[in-house]
Amino acid sequence: MSQYFSDAELRCPCCGEVQMDERFLAQLDALRGALGHPISINSAYRCDMHEAEVGGSGVNHPKGMAADISFRYSEDYWKAVRVIPALGFTGMGLKIHGAFEGRYIHVDTTHNTFTVWTYS
Repeated sequence: MSQYFSDAELRCPCCGEVQMDERFLAQLDALRGALGHPISINSAYRCDMHEAEVGGSGVNHPKGMAADISFRYSEDYWKAVRVIPALGFTGMGLKIHGAFEGRYIHVDTTHNTFTVWTYS
């Protein structure tokens, strides 16, 4: 399905299912390609039960149209912030507070217009 990501990286930790949207995966692959370095997937597909357990919105991850990603290098984090809008993602949530190791970016494709927010 994906050029860069295995099913193991994308699957729901609760049930083990992988139901990712193919168009979304193509965009995630394009992001990885644009960076030229690996992206770590913190969370991708979530079944409804796992989505409820983590307090998610119930919209993006259960449709396989979202991922929370982190980066090895801080420059990749900031490059991703710049290129994500051009790759067709419509949502970008930024965890920017605290040590770099705890920072991540949520990307999705379920908003009508490009939307950015931060996590505290």
